[in-house]
Amino acid sequence: MWLKSVFKKEKKLQESENVDIEQDYDVTVPEEDSFELEADGSELEDAHKHSSSLHKFILWTKNVLSGDILSNKEVKKHYSYVLFLLVLALLYITHIFSVQQLYREHSQLTRDIKDLRAKSLTISSYRMQATRHSNIIKMLEERGSALEESLTPNVVISK
Repeated sequence: MWLKSVFKKEKKLQESENVDIEQDYDVTVPEEDSFELEADGSELEDAHKHSSSLHKFILWTKNVLSGDILSNKEVKKHYSYVLFLLVLALLYITHIFSVQQLYREHSQLTRDIKDLRAKSLTISSYRMQATRHSNIIKMLEERGSALEESLTPNVVISK
C-alpha cells in the first residue's frame, strides 16, 4: 500500500516535469493485489530510498546531458570558480608540456655531450700519438729531412 503511494508521488512528479519515466525506462506500477507488505516496514523504507535515489539520479543525468544544469541558479553561483579551475587546468597542461620539452632537450644535450667527449678522447689520442718523439723522428725520416736528433742532453738555464 505504502509502496503504491510512492509510485503515485513519483507519477505526479513526472507529470509536473513532463517526463514519463515509465515509458522511457520500462517501469511498471504493480497492482495493489499482486504483493503483500510486511509489518516491520524496513523493506518499504529501503524501496522508497532506492526509488527516490534512482529518480533523483535519472533527473540529474537528464539535466547534465541536456545542459539544463548550466542554467540552474546554484550552478551559476559557481561559474567563476569553475572558470578558475579551467584556467588552472590549462596552466597545468601547459606546464607539463614545457617540462616535457625541457626534458627532451636535456636528454638530447646529454647525448651530444657523450658524443663530444668520445670525439675529444679520440682526437686527444691521435694528437698524443702524432707528437711522440719516436713518431716525429719517423716522420722526418720519411720526408727525407736533414734534421737529426741531438745527442747532447738539454741544459737547464737557472735564474
